[in-house]
Amino acid sequence: VSNSDSKRANDHLSSLRPERDQQACAVVSKTESMPLKFRQEIVPITVIYAHNQYIVDPTFEEEEVGSTKILFEFQKSNGSMRKVTKPGGSSISPEQVSIALGLAKKGLQDVMASMP
Repeated sequence: VSNSDSKRANDHLSSLRPERDQQACAVVSKTESMPLKFRQEIVPITVIYAHNQYIVDPTFEEEEVGSTKILFEFQKSNGSMRKVTKPGGSSISPEQVSIALGLAKKGLQDVMASMP
């Protein structure tokens, strides 16, 4: 991925993130958007397994070399796990999932400590 591609992707993503105290919106057309209503705020934490080690919140490059990726989604208000997704990749044992979950929970604590 070139730096210009990465910058365009980051610019696009930052345009999707509302500023603090602003309403998030879905783009319906080039000239129209509509407010999004959320029942609960979700905090996603990604863990990958690569070269016999776990990486929490990996970079794009790390995700590319990882053999297994697991996305954990937690409810912001109370930290309860809402969803686990493992999109493809190598198989993973229940013990490895348990280790990844523990690391994701630690990552969640770090993220929550940095949120307003």
